[in-house]
Amino acid sequence: MRAAAEARWTEWFARMPPVRPDLAERARMAWWTLAVNLLPIAGREGLVPSKYGYVGVWNWDALFHAVALRHASPALAREQILFFLDHQLPDGRLPDVVHDHGVLADTTDLPRADHARLAEHVGSANGNGPTRAPVPVTKPPLAAWAVWKVHETDPDTGFLAAVYPGLVRAHAWWFAASDPDGDGLPEYLHPYSSGLDDSPIWDHGPRAEPPDLNSYLVLEADRLADIAGALGRPAEAAHWRSRAAAHAALLVARRWDGARFTTLAGGVPVPVRTALDLMPLFTGRLPAGVAAALERDLRSPAFWGERPVPTVAFDDPAFDPDAMWRGPVWLNVNYLLVEGLRRSGFPDTAAELRERTLAMVRDAGGLYEYWNPLTGARAARATSGFGWSAALFLDLAAER
Repeated sequence: MRAAAEARWTEWFARMPPVRPDLAERARMAWWTLAVNLLPIAGREGLVPSKYGYVGVWNWDALFHAVALRHASPALAREQILFFLDHQLPDGRLPDVVHDHGVLADTTDLPRADHARLAEHVGSANGNGPTRAPVPVTKPPLAAWAVWKVHETDPDTGFLAAVYPGLVRAHAWWFAASDPDGDGLPEYLHPYSSGLDDSPIWDHGPRAEPPDLNSYLVLEADRLADIAGALGRPAEAAHWRSRAAAHAALLVARRWDGARFTTLAGGVPVPVRTALDLMPLFTGRLPAGVAAALERDLRSPAFWGERPVPTVAFDDPAFDPDAMWRGPVWLNVNYLLVEGLRRSGFPDTAAELRERTLAMVRDAGGLYEYWNPLTGARAARATSGFGWSAALFLDLAAER
């Protein structure tokens, strides 16, 4: 048995993406983390976020895990995406979590402790607390983005054909069911749907629209265009390109105030400044002047330090370097901003953010859920052995 185990580990590490020497130790830890977090769940091999309290397959996490797994096992990467398309709801929504007993897809599926925490910590515009009616719970729309990343590494038009209809339905759900004011810019109907469970955004209400959501939807439309093109459907590809351009223009027209993209909670602008203000860079479709203003904001003292990017601006009253989503550095935010900077024409800033992120993880001693941006150490309440930190570190570190 020992020989068989050693052979499995030898084979696993042989598939690790190559990295430069100063990153090798942390990369091996990350590659090991991904392997030990694999579990049989709901009939598939799932990569859980962490065995320390996160035993299930979470929607957003699975997509980030697929980004790293595509380098060594595209089939296993596709498995992570299929968890959610297998369990897509009739209305097109993708669930938040898949586990051995079913899914978490709305607030009726949440444990009592989560309701109590939300009642205590999440405010509302009218002061009455979160609604007690069932509310959909999902995660930000990045499934088409992840599918295309896997396809770029290991082209498989059969897989694209199989998942394309579900991706289209998932995209449509946001506009049909998650745009309560009907202005064409969907909102997060529940804090958990944002992935930013304890962001100070939610101090202002249980329903919010930070700029990241519509930025993701713009890019998803572009990726659906890529998929349609690969499937030989040029008219559909042109439709999705048009949708992406129109949605980006609407985001700028309605949420750019000349200095920043506003975040709404319950339809009212909130003052808190978060890294999500910068996420429209992810679209690659901003007017040049708007993109340049965001890049300057990123490089200002509000967000740029030895270890950028804090999830709440350093100079914001809500900044807390150790509290989840209230200041610490998260690798998924940095990763998406690196991509956005490249896509928006700022390769030098993208390269510098990548290097500072890699150095922070390399020097901190582990793969944590999030990091204190002032010290570079594990934030006080962050779990360890965290899957998407391992996955995105590896992808950033991988030599290309």
